[in-house]
Amino acid sequence: PESVTEIGPAAFCGNKNLHEINLPQNLKKINEFALSQNPALTSIVLPPTLQLICNNAFFATGLEEISFPSTLTEIEDAAFEHTNLRVVVLPNTITKLGAGAFRNCSLLEEFTYSSGLTEIPDAAFASSPRLRKVVIPNSITKIGESAFASCPLLSSITLPESVTEVGKWAFSSSGIQTIHLPSNLTYLSENMFYGCKQLTTFTVPNTIQEIKNAAFNECSNLTKVVIPESVTSIGEHVFQDCISLTDVSLPNSITTISSQCFDNCKSLQTITIPSSVTSLEWACFDGCSALNSITIPQSVTTLGGAVFRDCISLESLTIPSSVESIGGYSFSDCTMLKQLHINRTIPPTVTDYGELIHSGTECVLYVPQGTKATYQEEPGYENFFDVVEENVDGTVYYQISVMTNGYGDIKVNNKIASKHKIRVNARATLKAVPSNGFHLKTLKVNDSDVTASMSGDSYVISKVTQNYKVEAEFEENPVLLKTMMGDGGQIGVRVKKGDKYTCDILTEEGWRVNTVTFNGNDVTSSVVDGVYTTPELYADSQLRVSFERTGVATQVIGSGRISDMKAWATDDGVLHIVGAEAGDVLDVYTSDGKHLTKCVSDGHSQEVSLPTHGVYIVRSAEKTIKLSY
Repeated sequence: PESVTEIGPAAFCGNKNLHEINLPQNLKKINEFALSQNPALTSIVLPPTLQLICNNAFFATGLEEISFPSTLTEIEDAAFEHTNLRVVVLPNTITKLGAGAFRNCSLLEEFTYSSGLTEIPDAAFASSPRLRKVVIPNSITKIGESAFASCPLLSSITLPESVTEVGKWAFSSSGIQTIHLPSNLTYLSENMFYGCKQLTTFTVPNTIQEIKNAAFNECSNLTKVVIPESVTSIGEHVFQDCISLTDVSLPNSITTISSQCFDNCKSLQTITIPSSVTSLEWACFDGCSALNSITIPQSVTTLGGAVFRDCISLESLTIPSSVESIGGYSFSDCTMLKQLHINRTIPPTVTDYGELIHSGTECVLYVPQGTKATYQEEPGYENFFDVVEENVDGTVYYQISVMTNGYGDIKVNNKIASKHKIRVNARATLKAVPSNGFHLKTLKVNDSDVTASMSGDSYVISKVTQNYKVEAEFEENPVLLKTMMGDGGQIGVRVKKGDKYTCDILTEEGWRVNTVTFNGNDVTSSVVDGVYTTPELYADSQLRVSFERTGVATQVIGSGRISDMKAWATDDGVLHIVGAEAGDVLDVYTSDGKHLTKCVSDGHSQEVSLPTHGVYIVRSAEKTIKLSY
């Protein structure tokens, strides 16, 4: 009835025999799935009041034609998916079109867009096998993901200058042969032309700066691609499985040929790598079975793993001296490869835990003069049929490899690293830099101990003429055990940190040990038969011994006592006297007999400041003690 303004969700969904419905003139909204899955419904008249068609509203109906009223402003996701529409003209009043709105329309041939729209949504026309023509207005700024994917008859399209963004897979598996790209577009999106089998040649506009991953992947009939200098980045898999590609120009603006970029380009016979390129990444030429000529420029420093794997037409290849690392399996299944020339005197490191070539190969490895043994010892090079030395033109570099036990570093020409690249005949200075508390024990160069030839902390290789292996062993500094001499000097004994030290205390005739102090503490009781053993030493320490004279009166006549007086000096220059009886007169003399001081014992500890280092005599009525400070 005319009173109806809205048809609710799924109201007439799935009525397989419904072939006619008269919509009221006041209808404003058709909800989701309202008329979906009605295969007999081939035509319908939309009222002039209609404003909104919701998600899947006419999904899988038999609609063959439709006219949209000028009041309509929005068509939501998949609204006409799987219908039989042939020609669609959107009124300019429509400002929003949902994703997949006309996806899988098997009979759709032509489509005219609304100028009220600013983007073509994701999958808008995906899998429309008869779509031939799309008119895109200048209002469009964005093409959504997979917008024209799997439209095999869409051979040509013009994107207006207003477009600045194109989504992933936008034209994948379509019939595109020619396309006009706007000057405001600066990239080709991921998988943009994936599987476009009708595309035979392509010239990238000079406004494009980046070709993203897999942009031309599986374009099996693409034979020629021209890439301008404006392009600075070419992503991974870009030309993978372009089995007919024979001609491609790479700009001098790129620095990397990305992983699997030309993987399985079976017709590619030759390619020029620009001198701007520094890296050929993993498997970038894997499976290029027709490739028979390629020049790697001196700018390249890295070859990724499997980079030339299964290049069965490649007979000879030269790797420049600039290449520092080569990925494992780089030349696996290169059945015709007979000569591999590596111009680097320092063997490039083989990465990815692999070998460069399979065992049983007939390929000969050619290396610079004097480096055969080095290459034969380097992991990854073991499967070559033979290793032959040859003269190599150009600058030669050698490698100085440094290994330490972790308690210091070796600087090579004032730089710390595990590997150093040194120009042939250049001077190399090796400088030991111990960690705090350590010192250099030994320095070996090519297994020869050169420690004795060092000048201070340095050793000089005057001319670098080969690769060098430098090994440094650092050990912890010993501690210093100091003892006093009679003239005021000291004897220092170096003891390994953590060790004990055993010393014999030797007395002169007429003298015996009075007091032994270790770091200011009385350890006399630890002396056994004139032998003293220190505790474990972890820092510099001080050992002092004082002696007492024998053969003089040590017993007061009639008193029946023996003097227990002891004396020793500490690092701060203080003389300590203990064990004297109260009232005993104590005299302190210098070694030359000069009387320094007199004091009377109070029965406790007496302390006297000593003016200088030297030998001092302490006398009481019962005992004479000699000590040094």
